[in-house]
Amino acid sequence: MPQLKQLSPCNAALAASLQKRSHELKTLKGTAFVRINFKDGKEIAGRGMIVVKRPDKLRLEVMGPFNQITAVIIYDSRSLSFLSLQENRLYRDYPFPMEASRFPNYLAGLPAGEVKSQDANHETGFLPSGPCSVNSEDEQIMINRAGNMKEIYISETKDELHPIDVSMDSYKEVDGFMFPFEISISNKEAHIFIRYTNVELNQQISDGLFSLPQ
Repeated sequence: MPQLKQLSPCNAALAASLQKRSHELKTLKGTAFVRINFKDGKEIAGRGMIVVKRPDKLRLEVMGPFNQITAVIIYDSRSLSFLSLQENRLYRDYPFPMEASRFPNYLAGLPAGEVKSQDANHETGFLPSGPCSVNSEDEQIMINRAGNMKEIYISETKDELHPIDVSMDSYKEVDGFMFPFEISISNKEAHIFIRYTNVELNQQISDGLFSLPQ
């Protein structure tokens, strides 16, 4: 991944476009191939269903070889819970080695923070002449020549967790948005890979989907 601090800043129009997309994209429902790898060798993988209600709710279901749900991961704006159907066990406040609060935005193809406005610079037109960068609250974001997010890097995270690197690729138009059908989120402790097969945006989603049995 290029050193983002060495990239030229994107033009103001491109940063404003990313801000607009972040404000307008509210929910996601999708099917995908999901793979989560942990440093200790543990893996969760299979076909999955992903539901996001931005900015802070996520439900991810992973299915086994016989179309049975094997794992459910829920982030409800406060904590991350992990239900293992293989172990028949519910882990509340699961200690995932990344900031779970970022997941709803990343899996919706967006930065987690508010994109900062760019000052006018030497770039003219809308698309950059090469890779360029914009910043959010604590993220450096690389934009490719097509005007789409390619990489997000977070150097400082909460609770002494390792820095996170996010990559987004295979963009397709969905409901008027350019959306990345391949997303990976990784640090030294874990790696998440998502390959979407179908995506619906801005559909009505009930908050009840983000609750687990008491």
